[in-house]
Amino acid sequence: MTTIFHNKKVWLTLDQMMYSASGLLLNLYLAKVLTMYNFGLFASLVVCAYLLLSITQSLIMQPAQVHMAKVKNPQGYKLYLLQLLVCTSLILFVLSFIANILPLEIIDVYRPFIALFIIYCIVFIAFDFFRKYFLAEDKVKESFAIQSLHSCFLLVSMASLSYFHVTSLSSVFIVLSISYIPSLLLALVYYTKGLSFKDYKLEQSYYSAHFIDGQWLLYTSVVQWLSSNIYVLMSGMLISIEALGVLRLVQSVFGVFNLYLQVIENHLLPRMAKAFSQSTVSCYSLFKKEYGRILLPGLTVLLIIGVFAKQGMGYFGGISYTKYAMVVQGTCVLYAVILLGYGLRMMVRISGMNKIYFFAYTMSLAMSLFIYKNLFNNFGVMGAVMGLILNQLILQLTWVAALIQKQYTVWRLYI
Repeated sequence: MTTIFHNKKVWLTLDQMMYSASGLLLNLYLAKVLTMYNFGLFASLVVCAYLLLSITQSLIMQPAQVHMAKVKNPQGYKLYLLQLLVCTSLILFVLSFIANILPLEIIDVYRPFIALFIIYCIVFIAFDFFRKYFLAEDKVKESFAIQSLHSCFLLVSMASLSYFHVTSLSSVFIVLSISYIPSLLLALVYYTKGLSFKDYKLEQSYYSAHFIDGQWLLYTSVVQWLSSNIYVLMSGMLISIEALGVLRLVQSVFGVFNLYLQVIENHLLPRMAKAFSQSTVSCYSLFKKEYGRILLPGLTVLLIIGVFAKQGMGYFGGISYTKYAMVVQGTCVLYAVILLGYGLRMMVRISGMNKIYFFAYTMSLAMSLFIYKNLFNNFGVMGAVMGLILNQLILQLTWVAALIQKQYTVWRLYI
């Protein structure tokens, strides 16, 4: 038992499980206690929070994950990263002020929550920054500690909301923001240990890594976010805010399956990369050997979820959500497509074809912009799920074409 808990992979798995479980429990809880309309408003704001998170990740943490191993002054670089985080927070405050004064009708419904929402975004982004930094530095126990502390205070926050029968969005954002404070204070203690402002020195390589080399990460993150969320956002505008809330609730439930996919990737990707360095044949053989163990359990779980979709929606969201059971069933088909094409995704990554991600997501976004109105007009909220399935097929076809062009015999991954 002692050996197990000295294994960093165990701590990493527990950290990821707690991270996913916290998000799932929060969304299930809010779907129960809020009206469908208010949950839809909350969900739409959270989608925007993930856009802001993607942008800050692409400019701060993603370049840092590569650059931190190269810097000659790691302590000074840590201070630089902290400076970027503070600057990001100030920019978000400015954006909230601008959003408040914009005379746009679409913003009116969100105007009472903008300031509180931005505060929530700042603590949410800061928490993600520290967690990703500790994981990048292989400080898994520190990441687990701050995640555990946040999860505990999140449970306390949900209990407090229930006890005082609080259902206003303003109060929800206040309580959720406060739930991050203890973990952020602990993260700062870990992060700043041994730091001194005397170590700080701004170097040209920092700027190059984050704003020149990192710009493609920014473009890709924005396009990827739009490709993944355009149907969710447009459902709120063209159908109803309740429909947007339903889609986000379903996505939250399937976050557990995302964890399953992440565990597969963390386990299999390094082994495939090692086999790929020997020969492509070894890489194909390894994937085929492991794929049967991955595919059958995954498809079985998706089948069970699809069969009991109506009962599940009633249990997790309430009786008003049961009429959207087909959204769950459609999402099961979406994840089956993702699972069937997972070998292609991993081949693109281990072969170093990173730019194809930007091109593939751009293609899927362009198609989404072209057809989303027809999908919603003809199929309602199910049009969003159909659009997401089509996006995934476009991604996989683009990956296949790129891999074949590089003369990889990708069919041998499966046959």
